[in-house]
Amino acid sequence: MKSHLDPFLQQAAEEIFPVAVVHIFQNDDTIYRQAVGWLDPETRATAPGPETLFDLASLTKLVTVTSFLRLVAAGKVGLDEPVAGVLPSFGDERPIRPYEDPLRPGHYITVNGEGGIVDAGKVTFRHLLTHTSGLPAWRPFYRRPYHEIPGAVLETFFAYPTGERIVYSDLGFMLLGLSIVKLTSHPLDFAVNRIVLDALDNPPMQYGPVAGEQVAPTEYCAWRCRRIRGEVHDENAWAMAGVAGHAGHVGTAAAGARFGQARRAEFQGANSVLPQWHAREATRL
Repeated sequence: MKSHLDPFLQQAAEEIFPVAVVHIFQNDDTIYRQAVGWLDPETRATAPGPETLFDLASLTKLVTVTSFLRLVAAGKVGLDEPVAGVLPSFGDERPIRPYEDPLRPGHYITVNGEGGIVDAGKVTFRHLLTHTSGLPAWRPFYRRPYHEIPGAVLETFFAYPTGERIVYSDLGFMLLGLSIVKLTSHPLDFAVNRIVLDALDNPPMQYGPVAGEQVAPTEYCAWRCRRIRGEVHDENAWAMAGVAGHAGHVGTAAAGARFGQARRAEFQGANSVLPQWHAREATRL
């Protein structure tokens, strides 16, 4: 594996990304680990290593889902329970509309051209987890003040009738994050640490922002007018102080690998995170 991956990673670090750390586990053993590139691409003075922290982006969704399913396993909430049962503000009728295109400012995405009305009160947590809720994939909440964002998420319009199709949606996981806060009466960062991460003895995985030399850059952000490093790249998560259900975690490559190993072990009956039934249900959703 080493002879095949090493030259590929070296070339990619010159042409595609500034820095990468690859950590591969098999049967609880590390079978490959390599760090390439530079943490400061312009000066090339600092190399990455196993302790390098990355913006884990949507891997945060896996932490959110695992936290929520732990609450399901504890009997705090049900998969087929309406979201409005936990978040009452999400319980009224909403119009179906096009939503803003995140890649083309000024353009809109139409999922359901017929319009119509959706009863948000009938959306369940299973709908959120399977991306079948009817919610838009994305909305520019970062343009609002911090204190207005949770309410804007709860009051958003729909993009298509619930259950009719699958549209990957950040908003569903924002709602899961808000639900975890409501169900635990704790801030989201504290809740997911207490529910999941503290139980795994993981290498560093946490909500940002973080500082230090061993933090990988992502890219230059035209909106923030700087290279993003140590803070979440996702604009909506950044506007939510870096803590959201859909993005915000930073961590090492080993942390991501060990988290994956722990989830994989559930299917072999190792109840390190979720009972086996809930683990299998998560893959069936």
